[in-house]
Amino acid sequence: MSKIHEYIELLKKQRVAKREMLSAREKITNYLREYSLNSYEDADVLNCINKFDKVVSNSKVEICDDGGYVKRCALFCDLPCADRKCPHFSQNLDYTVAKERYDMAVAARRAFLRGLRGARTK
Repeated sequence: MSKIHEYIELLKKQRVAKREMLSAREKITNYLREYSLNSYEDADVLNCINKFDKVVSNSKVEICDDGGYVKRCALFCDLPCADRKCPHFSQNLDYTVAKERYDMAVAARRAFLRGLRGARTK
C-alpha cells in the first residue's frame, strides 16, 4: 500500500471515530431554553452537558446574552464519571470510550505525518 493510500485510510478512521464521539456526546447533552442567574442551586444540571440558548437575570441591570452558555456537571471533567449512581453513567462511559478512540486515531495520523517528515530529512 502506498503512503497516500495509507494516509487516506488513517483519515477515514479519524472521521469515523470523530462521528462516533460526536454522536456519543450528543446523547449526554441537554438543550435548554434559558439559564437564570438568580437561581443559586444546581437544579439546572440535568445531564452531563447542558447548553442554554440564553442567559437572563432579573436584577436592576437587565442582563441578556444570546451567545449560548454551556454548563457541565461537576464530575464531567473527570472522565469517566465517578458517580456510578448517575442515570447517565453508561452513556458517559460510551462517550469516554469514543473520545479515547478519536484521540488514538488523531495520534496515529500525526505519528504517520511525523514519520513521513522524518523520512524525508534523513
